[in-house]
Amino acid sequence: MGSPREVLLILLWLQREQMEHAQTRAIIQTIANREKASEAFEDYKKARFPWIESSQARDKVNHIKQLMEEVKKGPIQITAQHAPSKMRSRLKTKVIERTDAAKAKIAAEQKKIYEKVGSIVQ
Repeated sequence: MGSPREVLLILLWLQREQMEHAQTRAIIQTIANREKASEAFEDYKKARFPWIESSQARDKVNHIKQLMEEVKKGPIQITAQHAPSKMRSRLKTKVIERTDAAKAKIAAEQKKIYEKVGSIVQ
């Protein structure tokens, strides 16, 4: 068979050939048949990055574990961090000022009218 170094070299060379084959297949599928291109690309990803599947499975298990720990804490409760302070609305203040000014103006006009009309009516 050969030395361990030679075996390792042959394994690396075969793996590289598989990656190149998968890459070429993905490119050709993209050009020839768009429907099968995604499948060919997935095969290429598996050949190029074989550790992705195991890391994704490990991540999924970790996420489920973290979610279960959160579920064990009980229902989510929301509490206020501080007491909300009363805020003045500038728009409301302007409307009140305008209505007060309008009421005063109307009252002044009515007074003038009553002064004029009052002497005639009496």
